[in-house]
Amino acid sequence: MPIQVLDHETAAKIAAGEVITDPGAVIKELVENSIDAGSTRIDISIVDGGKKEITVMDNGSGIMSEEVSLAFERHATSKIHRLEDLYELNSLGFRGEALPSIAAISKVSVKTQSRKEDLGSYVRVDANKTHIIRRSFSPGTSISVEDIFYNTPARLKHMKKSNELSKDIIQLGENLALSHPDISFSLTVDGKTVLKTPGDDNLHNCIYSIFGSEFGDSLISIDYENKPLMISGFLGKSNYTKSSRKYQYTYINNRYVKDTKISRAIEEAYENSIMINQHPVFIVNINIPPHMLDVNVHPSKTKIKILNESLIFLLIKDGIRKTLRDNTTVKEITPKVEKVYSEDKNIVQQEITPLLAQEAPSTVEVLPKKVTQKNSSSPELPKDTNIGQWKPQTKEKDLFLPIKEEKQKSKVLEDNSLPAEKPKINHEFADYFKHTNVVGQLFHTYILFEGEDYILLMDQHAAHERVLFENLSQKLKSGDKITQQIIPVNIKLPPSDYALLMNHVDVFENIGFEFDEFGDNTICLRGVPIFSNKVQDSSLLLEILQEVDKKVDVKKVDAFQELVIRIACKKAIKANKRLSPQEITSLIDSLIACDYPFTCPHGRPILVKLTKYEFEKQFKRIQ
Repeated sequence: MPIQVLDHETAAKIAAGEVITDPGAVIKELVENSIDAGSTRIDISIVDGGKKEITVMDNGSGIMSEEVSLAFERHATSKIHRLEDLYELNSLGFRGEALPSIAAISKVSVKTQSRKEDLGSYVRVDANKTHIIRRSFSPGTSISVEDIFYNTPARLKHMKKSNELSKDIIQLGENLALSHPDISFSLTVDGKTVLKTPGDDNLHNCIYSIFGSEFGDSLISIDYENKPLMISGFLGKSNYTKSSRKYQYTYINNRYVKDTKISRAIEEAYENSIMINQHPVFIVNINIPPHMLDVNVHPSKTKIKILNESLIFLLIKDGIRKTLRDNTTVKEITPKVEKVYSEDKNIVQQEITPLLAQEAPSTVEVLPKKVTQKNSSSPELPKDTNIGQWKPQTKEKDLFLPIKEEKQKSKVLEDNSLPAEKPKINHEFADYFKHTNVVGQLFHTYILFEGEDYILLMDQHAAHERVLFENLSQKLKSGDKITQQIIPVNIKLPPSDYALLMNHVDVFENIGFEFDEFGDNTICLRGVPIFSNKVQDSSLLLEILQEVDKKVDVKKVDAFQELVIRIACKKAIKANKRLSPQEITSLIDSLIACDYPFTCPHGRPILVKLTKYEFEKQFKRIQ
């Protein structure tokens, strides 16, 4: 095939594919233009995940009538005029590719009027044909984009589902709103407003409007300067962390960026002050002289290069660490008050749970009881059983067995979940406990058993997680009631979490949550999955939303299974939790009754066996 110059239409579509990858990219480019135009209000509206229609309206400076047609020419821009201008760039856009790229793969209409003119312009671009009509509009610009990728079928075919696109756009809206608290943003999805910020130039108020009061009250402000950089924004307190990096927002000169090195520098500043596998939250804007930045790295403009980045990262870490140190106080310990509904008195009672623990126990707690068949308090095994295995030591206060009266509740572990009156026995698993002694807990995390020539180590969290998972799954299959009522509580969710919940309403309801929509990304939570006679609080839903798989294109069955696993994991006893002898006994009773007691639902092993031979080999007693 001979070399030849591509025709204008083909070249435009190829170039557009680099800039416009999905509806979110359209919104990002249009909103950045609105910000550069000095807008104080930007309204975004999408239909069908943005595939059918996108509208971005602002009250900015508008486009002069003689420049309207030029705006759709490739590389036409008002942001820069020569290459050197890139080194003093103060705008978000600069390439002049947004409007022509959008027009190449969709149907575009523009209503715009400059504050300097009496008449504005209506522009319709379709199939590379531009039609302009002079009309009067309010100052500013409104751009509508319809049928994105209608003329590139391959790209259209591989687009995400509408609900996932909407979720991505909501997160993009959060990013944009947080970058400019001086602008009032609103986002409407299929006719419903999901995001609205005040635009009062107060970042804290903007954060409140998006994430709610719990999130906003858990932040400390940062205002740090060490030339050549300045850092402003908010950091999460050391005791307020998340299991993912979803709530980490980094801006360079008010431009949202994705830079793992900057995120790592900030996280390192939190070192030794947050729990393992937890991540801090932060919303920070880092001002760096433009000549030290190169934003012309990627079409999305979310990746940058920094001159002398080692120094910048060092200064960022120092600023974050200093702010955290200056705001660290001794945490005041107060009793935790949990509201419990009393059916008898029809009032709200308060149950006080003290937070001050007793003196820390030793690393290994010696339990004198022998794990054999001879325990008279154990329920009988099936008559055909002839193995000398573990015998459940059931007592009135055993956590995992049914509670017949209110007085029989376990007061240490909360999750009652085995309803069977005659527990079954998994003989294959029970064989591991033949003639073993329960020695105690190791590191308050592993239950230690001693046999004749071996030891067993059981992960208490993994074991309890398996028990809860199977019991909740069984309740769901059998159609048993899995919801317990709580005192109704209103919860304001971040727009992206609210969208996730609304996209899977049936899944969350099937798992035991009951709630009503309350408007403004708020729900009224009325019920949660049942685990015990003790009423659970609303934090379970927030924990599940925080950790649930971010992919929303999974099948409902997969999403349902994932929620059950998440609930079991969150409510299982944790590592570093001291257990009483009765609780250890009860945990083993319940685990032996499981169908698959060898691993937790995530696939991690529950039980590890080490032989005497392995110990003697380590101590060089044998060769």
